[in-house]
Order: sequence, then C-alpha cells, then structure tokens
Amino acid sequence: MVRMTIRLRYAVIVIMYCSNIVKTPASSVVEHIDYHQAPCRTSVEVPQPMPNSFQTYFIGHCSSRWCRMLFCRIICCRTAPTLLILALLVGSGLSGKAKAEQSSSTRDGLPTPEKTLMAFRTLREWVDDFDLPVPDTEEAQIPLDPATGVCIILRQSGRVVGIGRDVTGSDLMLRRAAGRALSHVLSDSSVSQLPEEFRNRIGPALTVQLEIAGRLEPLLGTSLSDYPHQLDPGLDGLAARRGNQLTTFFPSEMLALNTAHHPLAHWPRLARDLGLDAAHFEDQLKQSSVTMYRFRTLHLAQSSPDTRPMVTIRGDHLVPSMQIDRESLQALADRLADHILNRIWPGEEPLGLMGDYRPVSDDYHPLIAPPTEQALAIFALNEYTENISHERQAHVRTIVRQLLDELSRIEESETDPTSEIMSSAAIVFAITSFTEIELNPAVQKMFDAAVTKLTTTLLPQVDQEEQADFPQISPLDRAVGTSALTRIVKARQIQIDPEQLYDLVDQLWASSPPHRQISLLPWLAWAEMDIAALNKTPLRHTSELLELRTLLEKSQLVSPGSPDLAGGLALTNTSHKSQATAQATRPAVFLASALAHPELTSVDEIPVAQDRLLQLMRFFQQLTIRQANCWTVSNPGRALGGLRSAPWDNRQPLAAQIMCLMAVNKTLYSLDTVASHNHQPPR
Repeated sequence: MVRMTIRLRYAVIVIMYCSNIVKTPASSVVEHIDYHQAPCRTSVEVPQPMPNSFQTYFIGHCSSRWCRMLFCRIICCRTAPTLLILALLVGSGLSGKAKAEQSSSTRDGLPTPEKTLMAFRTLREWVDDFDLPVPDTEEAQIPLDPATGVCIILRQSGRVVGIGRDVTGSDLMLRRAAGRALSHVLSDSSVSQLPEEFRNRIGPALTVQLEIAGRLEPLLGTSLSDYPHQLDPGLDGLAARRGNQLTTFFPSEMLALNTAHHPLAHWPRLARDLGLDAAHFEDQLKQSSVTMYRFRTLHLAQSSPDTRPMVTIRGDHLVPSMQIDRESLQALADRLADHILNRIWPGEEPLGLMGDYRPVSDDYHPLIAPPTEQALAIFALNEYTENISHERQAHVRTIVRQLLDELSRIEESETDPTSEIMSSAAIVFAITSFTEIELNPAVQKMFDAAVTKLTTTLLPQVDQEEQADFPQISPLDRAVGTSALTRIVKARQIQIDPEQLYDLVDQLWASSPPHRQISLLPWLAWAEMDIAALNKTPLRHTSELLELRTLLEKSQLVSPGSPDLAGGLALTNTSHKSQATAQATRPAVFLASALAHPELTSVDEIPVAQDRLLQLMRFFQQLTIRQANCWTVSNPGRALGGLRSAPWDNRQPLAAQIMCLMAVNKTLYSLDTVASHNHQPPR
C-alpha cells in the first residue's frame, strides 16, 4: 500500500510538471514574421532549442533528470491505478494543449508527430538496407495525410548525393521519393566508381533529411516579380500547378543548392517540369493557365547517420539566448579568428588571404581577397589578440605580421592598394594597430603612401568652394577615410587641425539622412569619438549618434515569427517583409562601442543596452557554421566558424567575418569596461 501511494505521488508530480512543459509543434514555429511590430521590450526572448526527438511532443522537453526519472518510474509501473493516471495524462493533458497543437498541425496540412516519426524510422531502415518494399505491398504504404508532398535528401559526409520528391499526397509518396533519392545515389560519381558489390552497402553511411509539405497557399500576382516578396527564404517552399500537373521546390532543396535567397532561380525548372518553355512562363501566368503556391514544411534531419532525427529551422538548430555570456563570446571570437586565418593562401606566393568562401561549390571567389579586406583583417586580428592567452597571442601576432609584410609586396601585375581611398584607409587602420614593432621599409613606404592619399584627397575638400571632385567621393569612402585620419593623428604620425577633421565629419552628417548614415557605421561614429578624445571635449553630434542607436534598436527583431532571427537587425527590406542578415555586423560594431561610452549610454541605460547587444551577438552565433550544423557543408574544415550571409544563405564573405570579429572584440571590451564601473570612452 505504501509503495502504491508513492507511485501515485510520482504520477501526480509528473502530471503537474508535464502540463507546463509540453512543447509547440514545429509547424507552429514557422509562422509569418510580423515585421511591423516595433521591438520595444528590453530583452529578446528566444525560445528553447527545437526538440531532438518527437518524444518532447508527448512528455515535454525536460532537462531535469528528476523529471525524466519520475516519468520512467511511472512507465515501469504495472499497477492499475498508475495505468489509470497515465490514461488521464494522455486523455486530458494531451486532449487539452497537446491535442490542440496536433489539430493545429493538421490545419497546417502536416501529419501528426506520431506519423512523422514513424515515417522517418521507416525511411532510415530503407536507406540502411538500400532496398525498398514492393509498391503494392502494405510495407510500402506510409500514411502521411494530410501532407501534400515529401522531399528526401541523402548526404555523404555533408555532400548531397541524392534527392527525391513526390507530391501525389498518397500513402506511396514516401516510397516513391525514397526510390528516386536512392537512384540518384547510385548515379553519383563517387558511388558509381565503387565495385558493384559495395554500391548497395553505403546506406548506413548516409545521413537522411525528410521534409514534409503542408497545405498549398496560392501566391498573388501575374508576373514573376510579384512572388519573391511573398516567400520567407528557407521556410517557404514553391509550387506551380498547370491542370493536373504539380511541381515543387522544397526549402531543403533551396538550402542545399544555396538558392533560397534568389527564388527567381527556380522558375526554369518549374517550367520544365510542367512542360513549358521557361521563356514563355510569364505569359502562361498572365493567362492564368499556371498557378503559383507557397507551402510550409516540417523538416527532420540527422547530423550523422547514427543520430536521432532533429526538427530544424532552415536546416539549423536554435542558439538559445541564455548561452550568450562572456565565455561564449570569447569562443565565438576564437572561431572567427581561426576561420579567417584558415583562409591564408596555401602556396608559397605572398598572396595573403583568400576571398569569399562558397560552401556549395567549395571554392573562393575572388580567389585572393582585395587589399581593403586584407588590411581590415589584419586590424581585426590585432584587436583580437588583446583578449587571448599569451601563447596564442604570440602565434596569431606572428601570422598577422606576415600578412602585413605580404600586403606591402606589390607585384607588377597588381594595382597599388594606396591608389584608392578605401584601401588606403584600411591600411592605416592595420598599421596603426601595431604598437610594439618597428615597420620594415616596405611597410613604412606603404603607410606613407596611404597617409598621403588620404590627406591630399580628403583635407582639400574641407573648403567646399574648392571641392570640384568632392561629389565623386562616396560617403562611405569619406567616412572610412576620415576615421583613418583621426587614427593617424591619434598615433602621432601627423598633425592635423582638429577643426579640419570635424569639418569632414560635419559634412558627412549634413549630406546623409539618418537611414543612410547607418551604412556609414562604425566609421562615422569612430571618427566622432576619436576627435572628441583627442580634443578632450564632449561629442559634437551626440544627438545624431543617439538617433542612430534608436533607429537600430527599432530594427532589432524582438519576437519574430522565426526564432532564428531573434536579436538580428532588420536592415534588409523586401516589400512588406524585413530580414536580418550579416549586414548587421557593421552597425553592431557601433552599438558595442556605444555601450562603453558615457555620453551615449548612461549608467541607467547600461542593462537594457547590454541585453540588446548580447541578443545581437546571439544572432551572429546563429549565423556561424558550428559543430551543430556543419553537416550541411561538404568541407567543414573550411566553413567551420565562419559567418554565413544569412540563415538561408551559406556564403561566407570575408568582409562579414572581419566585421563580426570587430563587433565581438568591441563587445568584450565594453562588457569588461561596464563591469568594472570604469565608464571611459572605448579604444
């Protein structure tokens, strides 16, 4: 009797606990983003990571080992009262919130979690055996109603080797899609070269992605240009119907091909599948003989062949906000620095860093990075060394000096980097970041030429009556160049009247509206801060800087429909939708610098500003290729640690890596500054 009482108490505890932790189905996570909502809350609430198995849909995702232990204890109990309680748990608990969630999933046109998990397990068995049941047998019929289609992607060490899809909506669509995917595997060059006896044994080495399509929603418009703004990249699939013919492009396919950011790239294949000429596809749209749709999906994927399936958002896990602290930020800086250093040209030629990395094609374009990015990488890496151990510091600084020496070597076929304002300014930033070394003659010559370029080009423009070429200099060039001039004065390399520098800054503020000034960050803000520090005077344009900070705060996504965007800055606007991308890295450097500046962030404002900054760092963490999502790339050694252009675009521009490293460096400095209550202007 005592034992039964204890078991009953266990059951009651678990019922109470589980009633609060049942998670929302993945289908409800991918709602449309409300970008018109002004983010006015002081913190960004990022949902917990997506569950690693469908178990969480029934008993919740509980990190407490006591909860798991109690639940297992009840499961093991065979007494009638316990079974009754379990029946109540399933009948009342799931009939409430969980059943509502399942009915919501059904309304979205997606199958229940039970059906989905069963389908994945069956698919995994088929792939392991590299064999499929006969179509007219019961084993081949896997019900996934009310789903409209499925897409299966098979990968070998991150590389896509097979894709199969079926949009018939029948119980055989999983079997048909699996057959097409396995056929593609056999036709892959790396597989077809294997001896015949080994070809059918590769199944256990493949990772499986299963994407299930929900209901089709018609798109409005009669021309191709009407559709892109209606799609959330990486979340919405694309479908076209002509009579009884239906063809689709699933989000997982777009992500695998890295075309989610460019929906127009899919029209030719859709037209071909419908038997139409792509050149006349738009005419068919105007004649209403073709109807376009979008659809949401439930996407399950494995990180390795022997792991459980995971529900993903755009093929990625969610980085929780509670994981962002100083330690995680330092780890982020370490990974970014390693990723940049991994781009050093592997040959003996002194070519420095390679350019933007494209994981899909596993190449760099351009092959060698331009001088501006080479120089800014040196600057960012030098700043990074101030926050690391002495052993690693010595190693990185040795490599950075080597990069600087290589930058100063100008071959006959190369353009002199000091011939442009932007690259000259970047060279100044790079060289003035060295404080303890003596420059060799080649580097000193390059520095002198860069200084001459900036002073002879920018300073004469102070007198607006004599500036015939002034309009030809872009605002960004002027902002970066002016900031570089202040660095030269700060390093005591030359003497410039501070009023001349202020005149350049005044012209920049006056010539651009606030939304354009954001594109001049952090350079315009740095120039303002450095001049004030040199003169030991207050900031001259405090109100303008505060207005920029307010604009950025309003653009921060606090509660987006897709939680992977939380904390990002919606600076890219496509019609009625705004999107957070790696473009936020440049203003992030300004926000990090402003946190530790007493004229821009008062003591009372620090907690809110710091929280917003950490949420932005969360978004950057989300953008990186990590161990959790490196299964999506074929060469993790090159991609790991790098920042993607967007959650739906895995290209890794070198400039984004550099600016993100700068942002993390400044964030670490500002966090230390405000923590020590030494509220001084940042470096």
